[in-house]
Formats: sequence, C-alpha cells, structure tokens
Amino acid sequence: MEGIKKIIIEAEVKEDGRLYLNFNRFKDDTLPNRFELLSIMVSALVMSTRVACKDLEYEKQGRLITDVFTNLKKDLFNGDSFKDLDIRLEEL
Repeated sequence: MEGIKKIIIEAEVKEDGRLYLNFNRFKDDTLPNRFELLSIMVSALVMSTRVACKDLEYEKQGRLITDVFTNLKKDLFNGDSFKDLDIRLEEL
C-alpha cells in the first residue's frame, strides 16, 4: 500500500435496529483497493479492540475479545447479514 489512504466511516442505527455503514472519501484522496480496505479495516478493528480492553480486568478482556470473534464469525457466515449490501468500491 503506497501513500496515505483515508476512509470516512458513517454509521447510523436505523428504525429496524440494524447498524448501517457508509464508506466515503474526500474527492482528491487515493482510493484504496478492496484488499487495502480489508487490511485497513482489520487493523482498525484490532486497534479499537485493544483500546476497549485497556484498563479492563484480564477476564473481561477475554470476554470482549471472544465477543468480537463470535460476532465476526456469525456475520461472515450468515447469508442474511449482508443481503442488502451495496458494494461500490470504485465510488468509495
């Protein structure tokens, strides 16, 4: 990955209780490809999980990390999780 890649994440909980995400960028920013986007998002998840674990007791850290993995696995392998997903990386 060359250069700085910036991604704007907009999140909103809608009436149906689901969290909706939109990825955006500034007009002149370099567009990350899908593998760069994946790398950025995985790294961001790891960093935000570590920040959330800070100052928690060891047992609570383990539960939090287990919950993160459980949710990832549940959503990745559930075909209904993203049935309305609209992927437009070229417009990111």
